[in-house]
Amino acid sequence: MQLLFPEKPFHWLRHITIAVCLLFVVNLLVIFVPNIRDIFGITGATTAPTLIFILPGLFYIRIILKNQEPMSSRPKIQVHIPDGYGKTAQNVTVSKTVMLTCI
Repeated sequence: MQLLFPEKPFHWLRHITIAVCLLFVVNLLVIFVPNIRDIFGITGATTAPTLIFILPGLFYIRIILKNQEPMSSRPKIQVHIPDGYGKTAQNVTVSKTVMLTCI
């Protein structure tokens, strides 16, 4: 709830609506995806590059304040190199997993 609506207070109708939508999507996945291996493949292809390459750099940028080190400083620029590689690796692995799933 806080990720989707951070500025709004808790409301039961919104909570129930989001829960029903999530259950609907999960039920569609159960019906239309014949093999759990496909779901694990997509999940692994998206989370592994994110955990290995993207999140450490984003944590560094977030933790080191802008007044201590500006965004144009050398270390913060160097953080974007593994971030870009991670996003590229994520796109490649997800597309390869989707292609192998469709075959």
